[in-house]
Amino acid sequence: MFNSLNVKIEEGLEVVCSGKISTYAGSSMYQLIVSKIEIAGEGALLALLEKRKKELEAEGLFDQARKKPIPFLPLTIGVVTSPTGAVIQDILHRISERFPIHVLVWPTLVQGEGAADQVAKAITGFNTIDQSIAPKPDLIIVARGGGSVEDLWAFNEEVVLRAVARSHIPLISAVGHETDTTLIDYVSDLRAPTPTAAAEKAVPVKQDLEDGISAIANRLKVALPNIILLNQSALVAASKGLSKMDNYISSKALRLEQASASLERRIDTLLRVRSERFYKVSHNLNINLIKKDISVSTNRVENAAKRSVLGIQNLIARVADRLDHKVQLLESYHYKKVLERGFAIVKDVTGDLITRKTTVIGKSSFDVEFFDGVQRVHTSAPAQRAHKQKANVTITQASMFDD
Repeated sequence: MFNSLNVKIEEGLEVVCSGKISTYAGSSMYQLIVSKIEIAGEGALLALLEKRKKELEAEGLFDQARKKPIPFLPLTIGVVTSPTGAVIQDILHRISERFPIHVLVWPTLVQGEGAADQVAKAITGFNTIDQSIAPKPDLIIVARGGGSVEDLWAFNEEVVLRAVARSHIPLISAVGHETDTTLIDYVSDLRAPTPTAAAEKAVPVKQDLEDGISAIANRLKVALPNIILLNQSALVAASKGLSKMDNYISSKALRLEQASASLERRIDTLLRVRSERFYKVSHNLNINLIKKDISVSTNRVENAAKRSVLGIQNLIARVADRLDHKVQLLESYHYKKVLERGFAIVKDVTGDLITRKTTVIGKSSFDVEFFDGVQRVHTSAPAQRAHKQKANVTITQASMFDD
């Protein structure tokens, strides 16, 4: 039975194993039975930590561009930490002092076997919480107190880091003391040096906000009368200038009247000029010439229509003649015409065409198609000896046409 480890054993981690060696009887094989495993010093953990940091940094999990802004005044804060100990009490006390709001605590282990999985599930759980059961947090704080590298190792595990990276809710990491650094600090949206500092970064001081609002209200009380007085003075000055508007409007009205009279004269002149041009053009028009042009155009259209009709009729006649010729040619190629000239078609009783005289050997009967019908022919040789004897029948010259 191994002693419990705070660090998950994985490839590249240096460990010290204690146990005994046994042998297999009759073979040169040895077996190492390990009863105790210890990490080979803090240097081994730091080497593994640096390797993992480089891999995740190359993957982009530490990029500043992917970090989400922390809300100024969240309505609900989710805290992932141990339910016992001073950390949760410090966070709750600090939030209560600054700005009392709703806090949801997701209790987890914060070191030892299973701690990393619990922390990762808590972060994912806050992101997928059913709001009919509890409000979804606007901010998540992951916190624990200080400790050794081995004690804080759960917050270096990849399962926790990827859960933080997938979180849609902004997340503050507050693991260890100010001098402690874990990989979750690089992936989180904001790092706090201590759990108490995380609470301070999560919410503003309510009294400071109230004081600020009161100061703004007092400044408004002083400034508002001055603003009103200033606007009144500007309004009085503007009203004095309105007396000059009558002269301005009068001058503009005079210009408008002059422009209107000028426009009216120009319209009269234009109408007179257009009327004279129309009279000249209409006077030169000869109705007889127009009628003559219409008559000539009508005759041209009628002659063109007659020629078109005649041409279409001739085309139809030529197409009909060619079609009759093709039909007659097609009928002359029909195999019945060949049969009419004295040829015949020989088929077996199944209707397959017989083109060789050797094909009838072995058949007891076959059909001969003439122009006026089909005749069944029976061979004189029995079917059992048909393959040895020639059929005693005269084969009429057959045509190779299909029906």
